[in-house]
Amino acid sequence: MVAHTREVPISALEKAGVYATFASLPSKIAYRLLTAPITAHTKNKTWRRVVSHWAVHYLTHLNIRQWVFGNSYDVYVDWTQKIGEQQRIDELDCPGGALYSGKETKEGGDILMGGRLMWVGERNLKRVNIFLHGGAFLVHAPAEGYPFWTWMKKELKGRGVDTGLCALSYTLHPEGPYPLPLIQLIAALKHLIALGVPPEGITLVGESAGSNLILMLFSHMLHPIGSSTNPVTGQTYVVPEFKLPAGHKLGGVYLLSPWISVGGTDPGNSFKENSESDITSAATLLKWGQPILDAVPKEQQGTEGLVEKMLISVGQFEPLRNSIVALYNKHFRGSEWDVKGQESRVTYIYQPFGNHNDPYYDFFWGPEPKELGR
Repeated sequence: MVAHTREVPISALEKAGVYATFASLPSKIAYRLLTAPITAHTKNKTWRRVVSHWAVHYLTHLNIRQWVFGNSYDVYVDWTQKIGEQQRIDELDCPGGALYSGKETKEGGDILMGGRLMWVGERNLKRVNIFLHGGAFLVHAPAEGYPFWTWMKKELKGRGVDTGLCALSYTLHPEGPYPLPLIQLIAALKHLIALGVPPEGITLVGESAGSNLILMLFSHMLHPIGSSTNPVTGQTYVVPEFKLPAGHKLGGVYLLSPWISVGGTDPGNSFKENSESDITSAATLLKWGQPILDAVPKEQQGTEGLVEKMLISVGQFEPLRNSIVALYNKHFRGSEWDVKGQESRVTYIYQPFGNHNDPYYDFFWGPEPKELGR
C-alpha cells in the first residue's frame, strides 16, 4: 500500500537553513506589517491576514517543507483529534491491479499502489465533498485546508444540506510521479460509487494542484490516456478508464486557484507582475513545476456533460491569475454550460486583492477547532 509517512533526508546545513528561516520570521513579518498600509496588495488586508500571508510566503521558499510540516496523514490525524472526531479511513487499491510501483516484494510480485480516503466525521453515502489538496504534487495537505472545509460542512448543515467530507491522501512526488495521483482519484470515485454514493451526490473540491487533478480527470474521461511512461522514473502506469453510469453526472466541482500553468507560460504577465505579491513566488512555482511538467490537463471541451455545476475562483494578486482567467474564458464560459431561462451552471469569482487559495487564510486565525466539530 501507499506509504503516508515520508522521511526526507536533510543535511546539517539544510537544518541550519530551516532554523534560520524560522528565526528571521518575526523581523520580516514586522517589516511587512509596517509597510502594509502603503503596499498595493496588502493595504486592504487586516493585520492577521498580513501575518498569515507573509508567513506562508517565506516558508514556501523552503525546499523541504515535508520535513518541517510532516505529511497528509499526520495533518488529518492532528485535525480530527482537535475537533474530537475519530479517524475513519478507507484504504484504496488501484482498480484491477493495473498499476505497479516497479518495486518487487519479498515474494517476487510488484507492489500495488493505492491511496486513502480520510473522513472528517461520519461517512455520508448520500452526499460527499472530496477534498483534493494542493502543494504541487510535492507537499502534503495544508493545515488550514481542514478548518475551512470543516467550517463549510457545518455551514451547509445549518442550511439544511447534510454532506460528508473526506480527503484523498494521494502519493506525492517523487514516490508517486504522474499519473499516479490521477489513478488514485479514479479508485476513490469508483470506491464511493460502489458503496452506493450517487454520482450527483459527489462534489470534488480542489485547491491549486488539487484543481489540476480534477481537470486531469475530466481530460482523461473525455480522451482516455491508456498507459503512460514517466520520463524520469521509466515506470509505466496503466490509467483505467472512468465512466459515469449512463445518464449521470458528478454533482459539482470547485476549482480554487487551479494550478494549470506548471511551466509559467501564462498569457500576459501575471507571473512576473505578482511574483512577490502572492503567498508563493513565481520562482518557487517554476521550481515546483519542473518535475511534473506532464501533469497538464488537456482539452476540456465536453466537460459540461460530466458535471452538473462548477465554481471557479481566482485572486487578483496570484502569479497564476492570467492562466486561470484564460481557462475560464476558453473552456467554461459559454452556451454549452447555459440553459436558456435558467441560472448558469458555472459560477466564476474574480477576487480583487485576493491571493492563491485566498479563502483559507481567514482560518489561520479562525474559530477554535472544537467550535467546528459536530
